[in-house]
Amino acid sequence: MLPRAINYGGCAVSVEVAGPNLPATYTVVPDTIRTLAGQIINECVGRASRVGGFATLDIEKLIDYVVDPSSDLDRYSSSTAFLTVSITATNRKEPSPGNYDPAIADTLAGAARDAAMRLPAAGSARLTLVRRATNFRSRAMVMSVGGSTYTWWGERARKVGRRLWG
Repeated sequence: MLPRAINYGGCAVSVEVAGPNLPATYTVVPDTIRTLAGQIINECVGRASRVGGFATLDIEKLIDYVVDPSSDLDRYSSSTAFLTVSITATNRKEPSPGNYDPAIADTLAGAARDAAMRLPAAGSARLTLVRRATNFRSRAMVMSVGGSTYTWWGERARKVGRRLWG
């Protein structure tokens, strides 16, 4: 059952599905979670001043949705939800990096910008993607690592009734 947080000594491992429109079910194989956690440990844990990090699975579906100029970003499909595995120190209570970390907004901004540059300069599709890139970049600028105020899709977190992991 997700979200799930487990403490091991001084580390907390959290697994959750992220996005504005979550599906009723999300299937993931436990070995996949172990693999993602291993990648985080290899890349993020124990390096100078790094106490953890996160990895995603299936974020490509979200990126494909964002770079399709015909997609309605006011109504994200539940197929754009993605898995986030994170490792932090147990004394740090950070909300879902899949929803609140500026790296996600930056990734979407870069994907929209790159897709726009591959389109004809005068086209409306290119203008749509440039606007999306600008919007995601603006959102990333008001977000913070470990923050819980703004999501990458632009929603301001509600303090009441909003479950933040940890």
